[in-house]
Amino acid sequence: MNTKLPSWSLEDAKNLSEKFPFTFYKPSSDEVKKLAKGNQVKLIFLFASDDPKTPQGERMWVTIEEISGTAYI
Repeated sequence: MNTKLPSWSLEDAKNLSEKFPFTFYKPSSDEVKKLAKGNQVKLIFLFASDDPKTPQGERMWVTIEEISGTAYI
């Protein structure tokens, strides 16, 4: 049994909004600059796995705990 967790990455929302401008909404840069600790944002987590039963990705709401420069924790 393989107990190693599958790796993951975050989807690039900018690419999705450019590819699907009428069906994928991405907040503007000005809106993103207004984000603060405690705000919730939706991220798309992509999963890498050899198991065909594993989902390719999942959208999840996360809470911003800290902002350091351009990094959100």
